[in-house]
Amino acid sequence: MSRTGIIAPMPVEAAPLIPAASRKLEASGRCHFWYEWESAGTHVSLACSGVGMRKAAEAARWLLDELRVDRVIVCGVAGGLAPGCRTGSLVLPQEVRAYTAPSEGGFIARGPLDVGAVGPCYPVDAALREAALGVAAAPPLEGLLVSVRGLVTHPPILGWLHQGLSATAIDMESAAAAEVCSQSGVPFLVVRALSDHAPELARWDWAGLARARKRGRLALAAHFLRNPALALRLWRLQRDIDRGARAAAALVLKILNKM
Repeated sequence: MSRTGIIAPMPVEAAPLIPAASRKLEASGRCHFWYEWESAGTHVSLACSGVGMRKAAEAARWLLDELRVDRVIVCGVAGGLAPGCRTGSLVLPQEVRAYTAPSEGGFIARGPLDVGAVGPCYPVDAALREAALGVAAAPPLEGLLVSVRGLVTHPPILGWLHQGLSATAIDMESAAAAEVCSQSGVPFLVVRALSDHAPELARWDWAGLARARKRGRLALAAHFLRNPALALRLWRLQRDIDRGARAAAALVLKILNKM
């Protein structure tokens, strides 16, 4: 029986896959939790890795070294970079690469652009991607997906990633998992769905929100009172993350059933 490993960074990204699981296992130290089940002749292990490239790389190594999976699928949400992209759209990139400029407090809020921080391209497995395209209900976004170390709130960087690298989407994990898989010669696939338009999200006052959260609940409540539209924006973002996570998970489950 073949073995497939799935990395879903956030619990909200893992949640739509959990109903398919037969049992939950103890956390490994390399992920928040993990589940396993069998689907169409393949043994599936789902790891909720946590957000970020370091955690995704650790989860990928664990899946390969401890569980001996034959392939890895990264599943979850991403931010769109192309003008006019729509939330909920599926993303099936042909290749992924990292932009490893450091973040400050979880944000990449300023430049300069660091061309030297662009990592190598890792092509996804052609056969897995073909299988995904064969069961996708609508044409997905393709091209390049770039992984970064924090939420990019500096518009020139987003513009450069899209125009300079021709990236169509952005996330925080896929390239790290791809690097681990490529080093081990294990095929991988990235299945994402858009939860936001990254340039629009970058215009939000994330620094102000972070400062308010750091000062405590009263300061955070006061911040929302001063910015009443922010609560609605955050609610919509969470809604779109949920929708995107469900869309990506639905496609992954279809892929598993066709293996």
